[in-house]
Amino acid sequence: CVVPDVVLKNPVLQFQDCFLGCPYEQSVELINDTDFPACYGLLPQPYEENPALLYSSPHARGVIRPYSTEQIPLVLQAKTVGSLQEKAHFAILGRQDPPL
Repeated sequence: CVVPDVVLKNPVLQFQDCFLGCPYEQSVELINDTDFPACYGLLPQPYEENPALLYSSPHARGVIRPYSTEQIPLVLQAKTVGSLQEKAHFAILGRQDPPL
């Protein structure tokens, strides 16, 4: 089984000033520079009873064609004030390395 080597181009997104509860959207790029299509999936956000922020994507799963780039929108919603950080991870089907 051949697993495409997919690269996450912009791993850090800066949202700056956000209003509480308002959704803000930015995109990350997944790059597939191989001869094979790659299937990706945004891993679910770990459960917290009172999360500081929430993230999601309207395109949480999909296929990246060979030698192409896929723009994946991430929607962030702050639930508390202050400087917030959260990691969102993408899994590549068949890949045994840690998620991107």
